[in-house]
Amino acid sequence: TEWALKEMLAVDRNPTMTFRSMVIRKRSDGMFDVDGMLTIRGTPKPVTVVATLHQDSDAKLTLEGTSIIRMTDWGMKPPTAALGAIGTKADMPFKFNVTAER
Repeated sequence: TEWALKEMLAVDRNPTMTFRSMVIRKRSDGMFDVDGMLTIRGTPKPVTVVATLHQDSDAKLTLEGTSIIRMTDWGMKPPTAALGAIGTKADMPFKFNVTAER
């Protein structure tokens, strides 16, 4: 639920997440590996994001990236279901889209 996600991310105390790229490498499949620091709940950790670049028009580019992060690396407890009887995995997909326009 939205409430559980807000609580897990501590949105009231940490309203932003940031990713700062440090190294970008083009892969043979046309995608990119982007190494950087992902900050969640005020804690920076290194991650590698697999990204694709799309030229939507002459004036618009879109960068889409994905990675799998381990919630416990940022001090987040994986959510549970059925009043805690069913645990979920600590790995969570991390995705973003960035659009640049002239």
